[in-house]
Amino acid sequence: MRSLALACCVAAFATASLAQDVEVRSGRHDDFIRLIVDLPRRMDLKIEQREDIATVIFPDQQLTFDTDPVFRRIARDRILDVTAGPGKSSLEIRLGCRCEVSSFWHDSSLLVLDVRERSDEVLAADTVTEVEFSEQENDRPIDKPRLKLPRNGSSFAASLANSQLQSASPVETPPIKPVDKPAEDKASPNTEIVSEARERLVQQIGRAASQGLLSPRSALKPTIMTKPEAKETTSGGLSVETPEEPSATQPKSIANLRAQSSIDRDFLDVMNRRIGSMQISSCPGDNRIDVGSWGTDAPFAQQVGSLRVVLTGEFDLLNQDAALRLVKLYLYYGFGAEAEMALAQIEQPSDDLALLQSLAEVMEDGYASTNSALTTHLSCDGNISLWAILAYQSLPTDVPIEIDNALRTFDALPRHLRRHLGPTLSRRFLGAGYQEASDKTLRILKRHEETLTADAELLIAESDLAEGEAKQAVNRMNEVVASNSEHSVDALIGLIDAALEAGQTVSFDHAVLAGAYAQEHRGSPLENKLIRAYLAGLSASGAFDQSYEEYSRLATDLPPEALTDIQSQLLHQLTQRADDVTFLRFALLKHSEHQQKLPGPITNATASRLLDLGFPEAARPFLETDTLGDAGRARRILRASAALAEGRPRQAELDLTGVEGRDADQLRAQARSALGDHHAATVLYSSMGEHDRSLRQAWFAEDWNRLVESEDTAMADIAALVSLSENEPDTTPEIPANPKSERVLAHNRELIQQSLAARDTIDAILQRSPSPDTERP
Repeated sequence: MRSLALACCVAAFATASLAQDVEVRSGRHDDFIRLIVDLPRRMDLKIEQREDIATVIFPDQQLTFDTDPVFRRIARDRILDVTAGPGKSSLEIRLGCRCEVSSFWHDSSLLVLDVRERSDEVLAADTVTEVEFSEQENDRPIDKPRLKLPRNGSSFAASLANSQLQSASPVETPPIKPVDKPAEDKASPNTEIVSEARERLVQQIGRAASQGLLSPRSALKPTIMTKPEAKETTSGGLSVETPEEPSATQPKSIANLRAQSSIDRDFLDVMNRRIGSMQISSCPGDNRIDVGSWGTDAPFAQQVGSLRVVLTGEFDLLNQDAALRLVKLYLYYGFGAEAEMALAQIEQPSDDLALLQSLAEVMEDGYASTNSALTTHLSCDGNISLWAILAYQSLPTDVPIEIDNALRTFDALPRHLRRHLGPTLSRRFLGAGYQEASDKTLRILKRHEETLTADAELLIAESDLAEGEAKQAVNRMNEVVASNSEHSVDALIGLIDAALEAGQTVSFDHAVLAGAYAQEHRGSPLENKLIRAYLAGLSASGAFDQSYEEYSRLATDLPPEALTDIQSQLLHQLTQRADDVTFLRFALLKHSEHQQKLPGPITNATASRLLDLGFPEAARPFLETDTLGDAGRARRILRASAALAEGRPRQAELDLTGVEGRDADQLRAQARSALGDHHAATVLYSSMGEHDRSLRQAWFAEDWNRLVESEDTAMADIAALVSLSENEPDTTPEIPANPKSERVLAHNRELIQQSLAARDTIDAILQRSPSPDTERP
């Protein structure tokens, strides 16, 4: 009994162990969704489709499907769900549309399933519900419904087309029953339509044949169906199978035609001439670039020493195999320069040497040279995808990238290579816009490492800064700067740039440290960046005297583009942070010339501050050249303001030509007022809703009628008095020679009251509004 139980357990374990894991991935295209089934090999399969469910059946197989990656890249619209069917031998695809599932093999083991919308013709025809093909077939299976053309004994074209469609289908179907010619006295209503279509088809075939677009593919003689025994090889190395010839037993199959358009003919002619020089890029196998297996856990000195012992043999001849293994060992440890030196000793060229050379460049510089042996394999599966990504200095955006394969390969690398390459890989993804892939790379680093490298900490700080977490980013950068590592320089530059971008002050100690690093890295690519950080940091810390003194000392060794950038930073910090005296001193002495190359917003801000301080002539050099965009419009406004401040209203109006907006209209009103056209200024201010200024201009224009209608009672009263005295005639009655005393007293009393009312009105105006003599627009 125990033996029987043990045998059952062993059998169950053996059965379970035979089940093979199969990953199902997905990808979205414009008009279809593609599923990739990563099988261990090609195998027999069958597809059954019933309305909204398509089932892919693998007979007599034990497969475990991993469908988790399916919906990482696609939404649940055309495909609602993908699950493993019962019995570990089928895959069910639940459809959310009126779609059809087609399939074909790629490479040696990838099954491709395309899910696309059915066309109107397919929906109207009878759909083939089962498709069967085996692993021996290399071409895409034809699983679309076959077109059935009516034919009769007098139509050779229709029977020919039917016979060709029948022979091209891999699915066994019953032969099409010929349509008998209807009797003349019982004509079918479709007879004329079928006859017309048949004649049109014959005419088109004849026309194509006469133009050379339709020609026999092989001899028109009946033969027995045979399978090709050998493959023909073209000059370009492409193998072409001889097509099968139809048997004489099939109806109307004695002719075999090939149809092509004139575009196809010319295109194929060019391709045939060039195919001999074409090189088909294939993906290298994982065994050719498995960097993680090129070394062991043994001490480095022991591994290198054992190879160096056998590196040279008798007569000092180089052991090529030992040299190749030494190159791979250096790459395993990330020593790119040493690997390049060892590669230079190998004299036998091969494709593997080109791959190793590119890997050495990646290890040493962080990217490979242009047109390296790695850059053409971005879309390849396997280990090569990771190294192809690292080979680019900046990833292209128009090439599909196998990100998941690259991340799996990166995760499987030895710890020292992950620490070395992880920040570079994350930056490569981030620069190409693959934010999620960059985050995944950082998560892999954090999962495996208790303490991250300074480069990884710097990368996380850059990511935090991009996401708006400035405080966390600054803290991480400060830690990297304090670590005094090789990445402290980059962290210091990033720290100063972040402060400048945010408009914050920079620590004087950080600015001085940047100057020390600039002296240390003289002649390196970092020198100009460090000088910029040094001088801009001094200005942002408030040390303007020292910043301009250092600028005068270092400017002679800087290229023109670096000078322009540094001048812009110095002028910006001076305008934003310096007191008035310091600002005027350095703006007039250090920046009075050569301002046309500086950014428009910065020079505009400097000119605006000079105008506010009452120096329109000093502001004019900053406004001489034109610029584009919003800065260009602002510059024209500033020019007009400077012209008004200089007493040139007509020049101000000329500067405002074509400029619209409230600020431009205010300057135009001031220019009109300065020219004495107070009526125009009144209208302009009134259109902008500035009633106080409009009333003042109406006062200057003596427009009493407008002032009488004003809501300001004091202004209306004085306007009414003036208007009454100017427009009404003198109606004061003449006083008789001997008037009575009562009439004289009443008249004088009335004059006194009018005088008191006018005096009260003038006092109210003086109290509520400033005098026109003290404020002129």
